[in-house]
Amino acid sequence: PDAIKKIKLTKKKGTSNLETLMHVIKANIGTGVLAMPIAFKNSGIVLGSVCLWIMAIICVHCMHILLNSYKYVMLSYTK
Repeated sequence: PDAIKKIKLTKKKGTSNLETLMHVIKANIGTGVLAMPIAFKNSGIVLGSVCLWIMAIICVHCMHILLNSYKYVMLSYTK
């Protein structure tokens, strides 16, 4: 029990910038790499390439929305 209490007391809160970056890379790139061959097999090289660019643009746009909402929330907490 004492060892568990020490672990709980020394555990830091939140994640570092590097840890956050690794989570984003793992979430966005990891699943795409696994699904990419099957997606290109089913759609073909031309349609697959077009859809890949469309989905990439949508993904980047959604990341920008997330970052802007984070800034908005943080500004509302600082006021």
